[in-house]
Amino acid sequence: MSNLKFNNRFDAAIFLTIALILLALVILLISNLVLQYLNYNEAIKVALDNSKSTDYASVLSFSRAWDFAVVKTSALFLSFLLIFSGALYVIRTGETNFEVKAENADFKGSLSLSSPGLVMVTLGTILTAYVLSTRTYIEYNPQGSQAHYVTDQKPNSIPIEPGTYERRQK
Repeated sequence: MSNLKFNNRFDAAIFLTIALILLALVILLISNLVLQYLNYNEAIKVALDNSKSTDYASVLSFSRAWDFAVVKTSALFLSFLLIFSGALYVIRTGETNFEVKAENADFKGSLSLSSPGLVMVTLGTILTAYVLSTRTYIEYNPQGSQAHYVTDQKPNSIPIEPGTYERRQK
């Protein structure tokens, strides 16, 4: 009987801890999105308030950059949500089975786990790694040509070796 009371208290403590972590994540997400909105909105206002000529290309560039920032921030917080929710399943002593099967003409595979929490933690970790490793470049050309956006490509640049800057100056 005392083991049952301990499990109930332990479950309540785990739930409360994860709930507080998730609440903190939601608060951080909302405050981050509000701050991003304020920053990009101010930049758009400055671009539109130019009395000589309105630079619509910069407005579109700022708007597109804000879209990318919102998507990446939301995906990062979603990955944290997956990780912490999965940790709740892992810590909880309940027994459940998770099974995935995939068949194709060339491929057959299956995955069977005793904890859906491990799947959630794994997917959250993969999403975190993907969000943090991808780069999004937004190019702005003030000469009136179109603004371009490129994802996952490095800008054309020449690598600088250590000490080459001083040698070029001589």
